[in-house]
Amino acid sequence: MNPILSPEEIKALMASISVPSKETEAPSERAVPFAQERGSSQPSIESGAMISDQDGKIVWVSEDFLMMTGKKKETVIGHIPDFMKVPSGGHKSRMPLWQTLLKGKIFTTTLHDQKNSGTPCDFELTIIPILGDNGSITSFVHVWKDMDSKIEKEKTLWKQAHIDPLTGLPNRHFLSQWMPAEILRTQKENSRLAVLFLDLNGFKKVNDTCGHTGGDILLKVISGRLLRSSRKTDLVVRLGGDEFLILLKNIVSDTALTSLIERIMESIRKPIRIEGRLVEITGSAGVAICPQDGVEWEDLIRKSDEAMYLSKKQEPKAWRLVSSTSIINSIRVSKENPSQSLPLHLPRLQEDAPKARV
Repeated sequence: MNPILSPEEIKALMASISVPSKETEAPSERAVPFAQERGSSQPSIESGAMISDQDGKIVWVSEDFLMMTGKKKETVIGHIPDFMKVPSGGHKSRMPLWQTLLKGKIFTTTLHDQKNSGTPCDFELTIIPILGDNGSITSFVHVWKDMDSKIEKEKTLWKQAHIDPLTGLPNRHFLSQWMPAEILRTQKENSRLAVLFLDLNGFKKVNDTCGHTGGDILLKVISGRLLRSSRKTDLVVRLGGDEFLILLKNIVSDTALTSLIERIMESIRKPIRIEGRLVEITGSAGVAICPQDGVEWEDLIRKSDEAMYLSKKQEPKAWRLVSSTSIINSIRVSKENPSQSLPLHLPRLQEDAPKARV
């Protein structure tokens, strides 16, 4: 049985604490010094390593393992871990762990133990057989990974990639992953999905008069209003700057859609107090409907963006639906004859937005 991992690969393995698959054959015993060298440097509380002999008795343990688990060196060295112990009267060949290891294969499992703080923790344990020159197993490298820390890191990385840090809303990257699936669901259920592209009017003035802190406050307030005025099933996204996008799901009628959009737009128009100043702001919006205006997510966003642009040019406080014809042609027509442009929805005269949910 020839090893397929070189000492350099084992060193990289220990450096990243990233192990190969279970089906990988074991490396040679030349890897052990590299593992020991790595394990004694750059202590970490998220991963650690041990080395045991062919019977499972621990002969070496890394400082990072001791830091991670809070165990004492003398209680580990010279002992066989419980998960490798063979029951009295039993045999290694009857234990799944030993069955895998004796074949020269890597074994991975999850163990419930505790951190150095005493708090319970799940660890991913990977045991790698080390082969001698004659192909027989001489020792095992045990790689421990704190799964709780790994999960928290993954959550943090996911949040950084998908959530806007200022408002807490999903960002454009989240939208790019979520919207295609929502379009497919809409088509499958023979439903309708409205894509509302919203741009704030007067945001630059707030930044100029109240500073960037004031602008941030405004964006947070508007984000909260968009969430409260839309439905729980809808998705509110901050695209960047003062641009937002709202996906309105399961639209049952034109009347229901109009009522919902009016409620959202009205929520924006209410004055906001920022650092002692009463600020009034409005929004312009364009709305594309899936599937009648398209079924490609980028195309729907583009069309709703262009409808918003046209609304902002002609009536900043209004919103427009994308027509069945090309939005580009509609914009061209509107410049020549505004009366032939897309249907324009002006703000309602009454102060209170509709309370009914769609």
